[in-house]
Amino acid sequence: MAMMNIMADRPKNLLMIKRLQEHMRKSGINARELALQANVGPSFIYDILRGKSANPTIHKLSLVAEVLGVTVPYLLVGIAPTQNLETKSDDIAAIAGLHIKELPDGQRVIRDNDISSVIHFRKSWIAECLKAKPADLRLIKIQGDNMQPALLDGDIILVNLAHKTPSPPGIFLLFDGIGLVAKRLEYIPDSAIVRVISDNPKYTSYDVPVREIKVVGRVVWFGRGV
Repeated sequence: MAMMNIMADRPKNLLMIKRLQEHMRKSGINARELALQANVGPSFIYDILRGKSANPTIHKLSLVAEVLGVTVPYLLVGIAPTQNLETKSDDIAAIAGLHIKELPDGQRVIRDNDISSVIHFRKSWIAECLKAKPADLRLIKIQGDNMQPALLDGDIILVNLAHKTPSPPGIFLLFDGIGLVAKRLEYIPDSAIVRVISDNPKYTSYDVPVREIKVVGRVVWFGRGV
């Protein structure tokens, strides 16, 4: 909801629109040509440019980003524009997504080869800023409001699978046997108990024995459409 009437017609994703327009100009390409090269419908591009799509599909956005020579995080939040990508491709890591697969017996398991949601990051940024290895990182899109205001529905989070111990405390991705959910975890002193916390006060925190909690990894980064 706009705070002032004068802002009522201003697109919520204005910065993303500007970044998209800038790289379209640099590439000498219009919206219809971009859609054709990226193999997406023209309405996908036009809806973004007109401010009608504040949360575009990541898979389609990655196809657009590839045509323009930039990354999805750069289009969404201005992180790591891929200038001179052609000469620095060895510094780019493709991070795949996590998803839940249901087996014939009804059991649900985690799969980490979801290439439909791949996003590219610089390896140097991963090493220097996240202190992590690309092979240990996976992406997932937040669903629900249990971690508001820290994480919003639709946010993209980067999870370090190598860090499963909530020490120090932080936000972690959990598997509850049904789905994947982000929660804040902290050890209760002098015990083998972990406190599971939702930042949204309408959800009650609870304690669980360490052996009974399935920690997928620590959340180390998030991206949000503007």
